[in-house]
Amino acid sequence: MSTAIPRSADPAAPSVPESIAGERLFGVFEAIGGLDLPATTAGGLYEGFHAGFYDLITGDDAYDVPAYLAHAAKYGGPVLELACGSGRVTVPLAQAGYDVTAVDLAPDMLRALRRRLLDEPRDVALRVTPVLGDLRELALHAPHRLAIIGAVSICLIREHADRVRAFKSIRQALEADGRLCFDFLATNEIALRAQDDQIACVPALGPRSKRFTLMGRRWVPEENLQIVNFYSEDVDALGRTHRYVSSTQKAIVTEEELRSQLDEAGFAVESVTESARLGEGAAAETIRLLVCCRA
Repeated sequence: MSTAIPRSADPAAPSVPESIAGERLFGVFEAIGGLDLPATTAGGLYEGFHAGFYDLITGDDAYDVPAYLAHAAKYGGPVLELACGSGRVTVPLAQAGYDVTAVDLAPDMLRALRRRLLDEPRDVALRVTPVLGDLRELALHAPHRLAIIGAVSICLIREHADRVRAFKSIRQALEADGRLCFDFLATNEIALRAQDDQIACVPALGPRSKRFTLMGRRWVPEENLQIVNFYSEDVDALGRTHRYVSSTQKAIVTEEELRSQLDEAGFAVESVTESARLGEGAAAETIRLLVCCRA
């Protein structure tokens, strides 16, 4: 639904994020929202226009795919993939011969997954079962040998209690000797402060597309969150400009906290490996992959 974004009650206080579709705006994104521009659609990152944008910018990212394929080869299937998105990891698993239950909370991301499966051979597509669901409240009957949560999506669960619920729910969906594999972003205050209010411009993807997206991040230390805002403009074939504003929030969670929550849910951490390094020096961040078994 197209809507104008409400102005902040106090325009002189840009550090106070504005509410938008359950998320929040800050800085230049809040200022743009306050302009009441026509043809502006507000929503979350994983719905509508920005679901397609997310699929385009992440679809070819394979930093973690070899690791998940290796764990699938080691522990076997069927595989339960949580927060599967548009199938960045789902499809390679199915191509490798594994049956995959692909769960996501966002209908638009599952639609993108189904579109991707249309380009696959029938036997590959039939190995994937898309499921609309919340990983905190899984209602899956078939036991799985391996559960995975890719793309540091565990950070999208913001509260301690909700992560424990999620881990307990996943445990119930696994066979007794099954494994849970997921990654998280190990960051630090220097890196988070360095990213504050840095605006990146993502140009159009495709030679005929007249589109750009601005992306910015802000750390909220008192809430242990990083808010990520997006503003896009897209010019259609008739020369009309459509505007889209969205936001998402990521919990800043430590390995110690995750180990405690896993323990509370009945999991033990079996191994921790580094799968990617972002940045250099004191502001460097790492993505770490945890493999967990029943305690």
